[in-house]
Amino acid sequence: MGIGVVALTQGQTLRSSPRHTRLVIRSNQFASVQQLLDEQSVRGYVVSGISYHSSIKNLQTTGRLQIDLEIPETPGTRQYRVLTTELEAAVLQKALNDEGGNGFRLLAQTPIPLELGFIRPRDMFLAVMERTAAPPVSREYRVIAYRHQSWVRQQIRQATTDGFVEACRQQFGPVIYLVMEK
Repeated sequence: MGIGVVALTQGQTLRSSPRHTRLVIRSNQFASVQQLLDEQSVRGYVVSGISYHSSIKNLQTTGRLQIDLEIPETPGTRQYRVLTTELEAAVLQKALNDEGGNGFRLLAQTPIPLELGFIRPRDMFLAVMERTAAPPVSREYRVIAYRHQSWVRQQIRQATTDGFVEACRQQFGPVIYLVMEK
């Protein structure tokens, strides 16, 4: 099994083998993520992992989004939605609920908090949602941001009582973002 590298545009790389593909996209090229996922989805690939890498050591470089894709054992078409929002819980929640109402499910590896820009003027979330070929199921999301869980324990209990379960938990600096799904 060999791995090849093909330059897509400046800042984007595609590494692939017959069953696995990896997209590496620089943060200044995020506008192309939706198109790249659409192209790979048409080829039968599904997202198997997402991560973001940045380096505080070199402020001149941009971060890299890495998306791992694979061809599943049981084929089926999937659609993806790439969301970028402000780094605010309410803004992220609204974006997730807009797409969740259309049957898209949040991939657990996201939302990813991103630090972009020199003195962080462009901090944001990047989230990837997926919808299968099965009839769409409406989903609802709650996003709770906190520094100390004891301060939001009642909100978490209420969300659990309302039927929400933890979808993922991401940390950005001292703030933890809990995303719950129903």
